[in-house]
Amino acid sequence: MGKAQQTTSSPLAPLELLRTIRRLDRERDGGRNYLPIYLLREALMEIPREQLDRALTAMVALGWLRMSTIQETRTVTPEQLAAGIPSAVSGPRFYLVVMPEAPAEPEPPAEPEPRSVVRQLRLDLGLTQAGLAELLGCRKLSILRWEKELPSPQPLLLRAALEAHARGCLPQPSPADGPWGWHARLFAALAEARD
Repeated sequence: MGKAQQTTSSPLAPLELLRTIRRLDRERDGGRNYLPIYLLREALMEIPREQLDRALTAMVALGWLRMSTIQETRTVTPEQLAAGIPSAVSGPRFYLVVMPEAPAEPEPPAEPEPRSVVRQLRLDLGLTQAGLAELLGCRKLSILRWEKELPSPQPLLLRAALEAHARGCLPQPSPADGPWGWHARLFAALAEARD
């Protein structure tokens, strides 16, 4: 395993740590961008304190984070206060603030739009919308609509073709079919599949 792969999967890798800070902040109060350090320590208990402090300080040096002290110490427990990072100038640094210069979180990949059953039927038959319309005895505009939303009630030929497709017995159209050959093979295949 290469060094680059090791650093990206580590919870202390800058991008992974930044992602954790943002997630904890969102979970805490909807994302005020003011995360108490003790919450980060609780979430990453397996990381030694010194190591986490070094990683946070490095992120401050990168310009990704700012650390802030707490003004009202009566609102926190002594343990929570002790979880902060000591400062030579003032009290312990208690809060983490993600700076605008920090890399943005990548957008989650969009879920692929589910393919309509009529579109899948058409693609599996290797037909254009006009070709499927001719096969089912309807207009191309109907196929276009049906690929967006199934009609209710479904025309008989469409219902039979979708059932055969779902059962895996859909016959492929052939030039030798003639005007009714495919329909006859479709209903024969369905009758056999239902038995």
